[in-house]
Amino acid sequence: MFTVWTSFITVFCGLNANSSANRKYYDLKEDKNKLAKFIGNCVLILVACSFLVFLISNFFVELLSNVLGIRESLILVGVIIAFCNVLIQIRLGQWQVRQHPIQFGIFLISLSLSNLLISLYLVVSLNMQIDGRALGILSSTVIFLFVAIILLRNDKLLVFRPDIKYIKEAVGFGAPLIPHIIGAFLLLSIDRAFISYKLGLESAGVYMVAVQFSLATSVILDSINKAFSPWLFNILNEEADHEKKKVVSVTYLLYFLIFLGVLLTFFISEYLVILIVGSAFIDASKIVPFLVLGQGIRGMYLLVTNYMFYAKKTKIISYITISSGLLNVIALSFFIDIFGIIGAAYSFIASMVVQWLATWYFANKYVNMPWSNIFFKSTS
Repeated sequence: MFTVWTSFITVFCGLNANSSANRKYYDLKEDKNKLAKFIGNCVLILVACSFLVFLISNFFVELLSNVLGIRESLILVGVIIAFCNVLIQIRLGQWQVRQHPIQFGIFLISLSLSNLLISLYLVVSLNMQIDGRALGILSSTVIFLFVAIILLRNDKLLVFRPDIKYIKEAVGFGAPLIPHIIGAFLLLSIDRAFISYKLGLESAGVYMVAVQFSLATSVILDSINKAFSPWLFNILNEEADHEKKKVVSVTYLLYFLIFLGVLLTFFISEYLVILIVGSAFIDASKIVPFLVLGQGIRGMYLLVTNYMFYAKKTKIISYITISSGLLNVIALSFFIDIFGIIGAAYSFIASMVVQWLATWYFANKYVNMPWSNIFFKSTS
């Protein structure tokens, strides 16, 4: 619940400042000084919003503590971690858009290792339990917050000079994504609460095992999208038809590979579950392939949602995601009653299909791509 709270509050702390900075790179990549000024204004937004979120969280800290079931101090620690994470994502994002995977990888792996090692020491050696885990996350993110600032300054990508125009632009891009994050929460996390309420904690435990297996697919597809999106944005900036056809061909190839990967899990999931977590969780193996299918469709969605970010249609992204999330909530209510625990996976698949197809439709509306020309020659 602590990590859920931290993830949820991040969007309010930064108003998606990291996404704004990433997108602005393609407008200002020839003018590093202006880009540095824009990133500086994104950080100012982050500081102001995080301070406001901290004050509001502190005012409602007792209520939040009761709802989430975690101590009041951890509520405020979560806000600090969220602030650090957004600034770290700004640093990572500037490497991503420039297609610098080595710096990106070294920084991210170093952050993860420090998080792991500090947490293990505090939890295992000092027996600090949840406090040790929270302090481990806090320590590593604060350390790498300062590293991120230093690296941004060294690359001349951070200038603190308030500019109302840049602030309005960054907020205008990022704020409409707040419903998108809420919708994503309804799509990706609310199923556990439904299963726990309707079927009990034992079923929720089995389902969580299946979710953990499916998240491996999510990590792979998120990584592919991080490599794909900068390449796509550069091609969209050039507006070359032959390059656009190449993008479409690569997209369809990735769709095919995702299909093969999902198909494979239907044959090996039982073996993997027994091998990794034991036969006590054999029931999870029946759910894994369907959750992997949902994650595969989500990966296909990620490849087309990039067009919406490029066109700066973040409001439409939010409408689609919140609608898909609400659809998931409604479907969960019925599917779990009808199909049992696997009904949650069916609901996830159905909601992801709606989100993917709706996003693809609007993506093609705002960024024209030769989706059908790969198969049929244009008659024009």
